[in-house]
Amino acid sequence: MSLSSAFKLFDAVIVPMICYGSEIWGFEYAEQIERVHFKFCRFLLGVNSNVNTVALLGECGRFPLCHVYFKRCISYWIKLLNMDNKRYPKATYFMLKRLDEAGRKTWATHVKILLMKYGFGIVWLEQQVGNVDLFLNLFTQRVKDCCLQEWSSEIRDSTRLRTYSEFKSALIPEKYLTSITVTIYKSALARFRCSSHNLRVETGRHNNVLLADRCCPFCVHLDVSVIEDEFHFLLLCPLYASDRSIHIPNYYFAFPTKEKFNCLLSSTETKLNFQLAIFIFKSFKTRERFLKDV
Repeated sequence: MSLSSAFKLFDAVIVPMICYGSEIWGFEYAEQIERVHFKFCRFLLGVNSNVNTVALLGECGRFPLCHVYFKRCISYWIKLLNMDNKRYPKATYFMLKRLDEAGRKTWATHVKILLMKYGFGIVWLEQQVGNVDLFLNLFTQRVKDCCLQEWSSEIRDSTRLRTYSEFKSALIPEKYLTSITVTIYKSALARFRCSSHNLRVETGRHNNVLLADRCCPFCVHLDVSVIEDEFHFLLLCPLYASDRSIHIPNYYFAFPTKEKFNCLLSSTETKLNFQLAIFIFKSFKTRERFLKDV
């Protein structure tokens, strides 16, 4: 099943179930709901729970589900506004609004906060939206725009994703997720891109080791002190030279630069992505065997 088909199925079957009743509770970010989304993304990528959720959404090109339940909540509020004043739901809304005006926190208070958060305070004051479909589309797009800004900001500010931020700039699904059908290869590439691996640059971060001391174990064996990061692993380390020459074009590692590294990881070429994934998978295994023998 393709990535787009998998998410279409998720959006059509799973999302309506987990967002059931969000007309009432969907006025604030729901961590429990988002966890279901993240778990599905991890399943498609073939990665474990250590992968940063920001990178998960980036690889799959997905927005958080909050834009779904926020919209449903606001849609129900608009439905209440358009009801006849004699109906019980409308009378209940008037009561909640009066309590809000008196300083009490109610469902109406949360709706007001949600609208003002995204720049629609005037709509709350007027208690009308005009064209309903147009307003809901505008509101949803505003939420997505804010999510995109937050996603970009979190990638830029995360020390764990400093490499990821160099080659990933757009919230779009990565083509390798569809073109690479062998799960172990796809998983290896996803783990490498998302910094969910056992290279010293990552394990040292967990163990509070200074960046300069997170040296490549093989190169140290050769009396060379160099940080074992993604760039070193992919294009420099002599431990993987034979596999590198087989799977990666000479252009990238003959005179390696950061620009070539980023170009390689942001490539949309099916064959290149597949060969890159094979190299990373095989090199992870080579590294494991070396560490076991040391």
